[in-house]
Amino acid sequence: MRLECVHEHGFIHRDVKPDNFLMGLGEQSNKLYLIDFGLSKRYKDSDSHTHIPYRKDRNLTGTVRYASINAQMGVEQSRRDDMESLCYCVMYFNLGKLPWQGITAANKKQKYEKILAKKSSVTIAELCKGFPSEFALLMTYTRNLRFKDPPDHVYLRQLFGILLRSLNHQYDFIYDWTQLQQQQQQRDRLRRANERERERERQVDRNREREKERLRERDRGQEQERRLKTSTQQADRSNGRLSGKYDRIGDGAISKRK
Repeated sequence: MRLECVHEHGFIHRDVKPDNFLMGLGEQSNKLYLIDFGLSKRYKDSDSHTHIPYRKDRNLTGTVRYASINAQMGVEQSRRDDMESLCYCVMYFNLGKLPWQGITAANKKQKYEKILAKKSSVTIAELCKGFPSEFALLMTYTRNLRFKDPPDHVYLRQLFGILLRSLNHQYDFIYDWTQLQQQQQQRDRLRRANERERERERQVDRNREREKERLRERDRGQEQERRLKTSTQQADRSNGRLSGKYDRIGDGAISKRK
């Protein structure tokens, strides 16, 4: 529907790729956005609605990995090329890697030529092998579009709507990344719970150490009091012996007892 909206406004995107599709946040988390219109172009005049002419002298505009075969061959792009790029995006999501990814060459020109050769040689059946037939139908339909043909978005939505129901899927708005986010949130909650538990254990250890230190301080204080008391008692006994041996008389003179 995003490409349909762009096309209805008279534009082609010309750089359809996974990087340019984003999911919203918060209340818009179920909404898909198409971004980066830096390479977009009008395919029909805004006043006369005349379609741009067919040409075969164009340089490639867009990302070579997802570019249509016609775009790589220098053909003027139209709505069909956006749709073919979308097909490659879908198969990239299905496969995880397109057959022409990872191709190397001595220079950019040779690399693009090798990618075009690989892209042209891989059949739709080979590319969509192991996936529901609707994906091959989508690619076949797109490849058969002529330069000025408008894509039948209603037909394509119905095609995949039937596939969705046949697989017993529902519009539950739970995506792969939703489950990953939930799993990550669960891991985060568990991590925070573990951190709180470890902090409680550390606090218990700190309280124990403070209690031990308090008891050691108490023992040291008691030991000091005991020593002070012992010293006082020893001093008192010494003074008692001295006073028993001498008497004070008169103005302070000491008379030794006989």
